[in-house]
Amino acid sequence: MKVAFVDSQRAEHGVQPVLQALEGTPAQIAPSTYYAAKTRPASARSRRDNELTAMIEQIHQENYGVYGARKIWHELRRRGVRVARCTVERLMRESGLRGLLRDKSPRTTRPAAETGRCTCRECHPGSSGGMLVFMKDAADAVAPVDVQPGELVRVGDRFGQRLQWPDVRDPLVRSV
Repeated sequence: MKVAFVDSQRAEHGVQPVLQALEGTPAQIAPSTYYAAKTRPASARSRRDNELTAMIEQIHQENYGVYGARKIWHELRRRGVRVARCTVERLMRESGLRGLLRDKSPRTTRPAAETGRCTCRECHPGSSGGMLVFMKDAADAVAPVDVQPGELVRVGDRFGQRLQWPDVRDPLVRSV
């Protein structure tokens, strides 16, 4: 990681000034260490990972992006490639490949970040628990002192049931 940082700054500043700037910091790296890392050949694991990643991407593409790690692992075994399933999972995660999810029904509830809806309490009263105040002065409150905490307030939950609730947290947003 330190070598990658030095490489990213090498074109603008050069290697030696970057290494001198890193002296005395937790990211300090010796020049001999930097040059040894640059001339060192790729490890056996990284070479094998590159080969396997190419094969995994090919199998994933041949099967229309539907195969997940387990099916790709089985396909690799059928082709005579010995590899651990956790390796296939890791390489698929690193290359951003996913299989098709087998959801039984379509997902209808989405978080607000995906839908682009506002989740603030001004736009959505009662969002802090799903209960709206129907009785007492809390529905028309203009200041928090209109409804005292501890008073019984009749509220409705999201299923239309009416409940007696002994505590009002914030009458201005009409939630309990």
